[in-house]
Amino acid sequence: MKTNYHTHTYRCGHARGSDEQYVQAAIDAGLELVGFSDHMPIPKSVETYDRMTLEEFPYYLKSINNLKEKYQEQIEVLAGLECEWIAHDVPFLENLRNKCDYLILGNHERMIPSKQYDYTYYADDEAIELYCLESEAALNTGLFAFFAHPEYFMFGRRCFNDKCRWAAHFLAQICADLAIPMEINVNGFTRSHYIEGKWQPPYPFPEFWQIVSEYPVKIIYSFDAHRPIHMHRNDLIEAVNEHLGNLSFDIIERISVGK
Repeated sequence: MKTNYHTHTYRCGHARGSDEQYVQAAIDAGLELVGFSDHMPIPKSVETYDRMTLEEFPYYLKSINNLKEKYQEQIEVLAGLECEWIAHDVPFLENLRNKCDYLILGNHERMIPSKQYDYTYYADDEAIELYCLESEAALNTGLFAFFAHPEYFMFGRRCFNDKCRWAAHFLAQICADLAIPMEINVNGFTRSHYIEGKWQPPYPFPEFWQIVSEYPVKIIYSFDAHRPIHMHRNDLIEAVNEHLGNLSFDIIERISVGK
């Protein structure tokens, strides 16, 4: 990998390190591009956690854009966001897109005014269907450069059943139809849970990607870096591929950015 478009910052509350350290680590790792995509701020009407505030957002952009200029001779730096789907406030998402180089879709939780539902903690079959329908609506807007960890719902499950298989087909078909890449998330490989009677990563999940491999979908790998040292994760790629069964994918390393 020579690029990483999925990079967080301390502002989300669960990442560490300065913005500049991420850039320096990416340079040391031999990357040609680092894209920052910290968790988006959200309207104050929605209950959530682990993300920057609206007040922090301008300073986030300023910091990344300063690094873009400072290191322009050594590495390409981009300012983006990892976003949830906010069905009741699409103009808010459009405004974020206009201020960034790119957005990626990371569907972690249902954004409902004054309520909270997080797929991390539990995802029954009904929740998986909602997850898929939300993702479809989000991707149809054309706002997102790729779909991050599309099988994220496995974080809140202990088995991969027929509804999960349906979801894999459903999401792969949408991304194929819309020509939106799907992300194989290297960070998930380090986060094992007890699934199907053994400890294994909830994502990337082998059976999900076996189904995706049947579709003409472009695939992008991301480190999903939450520490600067995560820029040095190329050594995990071979292990991830072996875990998935060395499937054949149409792999890309760059995405279209800009307004």
